[in-house]
Amino acid sequence: MNNLLRVIQEINKPQAVLKFIPRHTSYVYFNYEREGNPPLIPYHNLQYVLDGKVTRIINGKTYICPKNSFFWLIPETKYAYKFSAGAHVAIIYLEITGKNIDKYFMPERILHITDAESILYFYRLIMAETLKKNTTENRIKLKSLFLFLLAELQEKPDNKQQKKYIFTESQQLQINLFIQNNVEKKIDSRNIAKILNLSRDYGMRIFKNTFGYSPRTYIMREKIKAASLEIMNSAPSIKKIAEKYGYDDIFLFSRLFKKVMGKSPALFRKENFIKIRY
Repeated sequence: MNNLLRVIQEINKPQAVLKFIPRHTSYVYFNYEREGNPPLIPYHNLQYVLDGKVTRIINGKTYICPKNSFFWLIPETKYAYKFSAGAHVAIIYLEITGKNIDKYFMPERILHITDAESILYFYRLIMAETLKKNTTENRIKLKSLFLFLLAELQEKPDNKQQKKYIFTESQQLQINLFIQNNVEKKIDSRNIAKILNLSRDYGMRIFKNTFGYSPRTYIMREKIKAASLEIMNSAPSIKKIAEKYGYDDIFLFSRLFKKVMGKSPALFRKENFIKIRY
């Protein structure tokens, strides 16, 4: 993940004036197996495998992308592909412009992550944003969402780590939906264990194996991410937003916000706040 961390650090520098311009967004479903060698694409190619399996060969190396895999190809990358029957893929083509743009991206030309469920929330937000009119506000928001996605990938535990017992896909979906629907409320491991009909101790162990964080840390991160979107897109004071998500202590909120987002809420708003014009 060192290259990914470098990308985040470089893009996030004040002098890195980059513009994110959406060029194409689509959901593609394959009823039958398909393979080929596509033409070179002049844009950044982001793809999330929603179902099935995709195989890619780049510079003689084979990348197997099962369900819930994410990969990102930089422009003009030559590759061969094979989609399994039933493969369902969410595709985003982005043009990213700026001074000395090449230094910001991976020298191996591809970023490949399996078990990438944690980024799907931000990936869907990016897809929704690319369908909107291309404005300055839209590009600012797109850059911020893209950084959130990268930061989430950087925080992901090592895919090679052995996980003997993990939640099923349906249990993971149940957990994430519960947290998203109750993110403004006070929730903890007891609530999660209850909806899954598990003991609290057993549920906490399986939770960490599955998500790489304790329930407390994972819930905190989801609250901070939800708050960050409001800080970026709405006018209420940071204190009011913090209180909305259960943080009456603004200093604690600021400390946790910086831990998750890499900067204070005030600085984050200053750099990313989008003014809504009526």
